[in-house]
Amino acid sequence: MPWLGPQLTLTTGVRAHAWRVELGAIYRAPTRVVAELDPAAGARVRMWALAARGCGVLHPGPLELALCGGLEAGQVIGEGFGYGDARRDPIPWVAVTLGPALSYAPRRWLALWLGVDLAIPAVRGTFAAAGLGRLYIVGPVSLRGALGLEFRFP
Repeated sequence: MPWLGPQLTLTTGVRAHAWRVELGAIYRAPTRVVAELDPAAGARVRMWALAARGCGVLHPGPLELALCGGLEAGQVIGEGFGYGDARRDPIPWVAVTLGPALSYAPRRWLALWLGVDLAIPAVRGTFAAAGLGRLYIVGPVSLRGALGLEFRFP
């Protein structure tokens, strides 16, 4: 995704002493990209995906380090603005994700969570407009940082 932007992820999962498995939904809020030839025109680019991920937990306890890998599938959606034939176009998003996560559980039922993921898309696409050229291209990698709360049920 272009530049920095807010992303919301909701996840549910199952965990044991040394592993965890998660299913989730991701929504990346639109980011505005302007055309080089006309700064009043461009595209708003957003993303949604469903995700599955598995983690090995290296240090079970109040402070946990997990190494995770997963798959995401969804769409990157570009909506043109500021030019006559502006339209909405989706590009498939299929990516492999890898990254560590650190969680601290001050209570048995609550953990603070910090993670970093590297997403490697299997499909790359381009948003372009006639007369304006390329507005945005899906990059070879995406780096994401996350901060969250985890509610744990026995």
